[in-house]
Amino acid sequence: MVRKTTKKSARKPAKRGGRSVRDAKKIVTAPKAEKGAVVLQSRPCIKTIAELRDNLSAAMSESDDVVIDAESVESIDMAVLQLLTAFTLSMRRHSGSVSWQRPSSEFRELASLAGLGKHLKLDAEIDDADDTLCPVF
Repeated sequence: MVRKTTKKSARKPAKRGGRSVRDAKKIVTAPKAEKGAVVLQSRPCIKTIAELRDNLSAAMSESDDVVIDAESVESIDMAVLQLLTAFTLSMRRHSGSVSWQRPSSEFRELASLAGLGKHLKLDAEIDDADDTLCPVF
């Protein structure tokens, strides 16, 4: 028996937590940043760290003064905090600077709890002696 083929219906996107996968991708995509600027996602994590590293590297090559917008950060992975710390120290080592644009209270609190607030220059200036952390950039 030969089966008749019918017009295939459009596939609906898979659901994840009440939202479609397509919608979920919209949530994790950060807004476009200006040259020398990086916008952090609301929940940066180990899954998105490679993209963040690429964005930081591009910003570093575009400008000696990088601005990181952390306003929308609700939670952050320790690996991302370590990457941001290494980036900040590397910029200082290469006579550049990193400034924070509107860091959320959650971002400040989590960086402080991790003991990285001073390295990120969120709480206080860091000493040159603290620049001995592992270079990544």
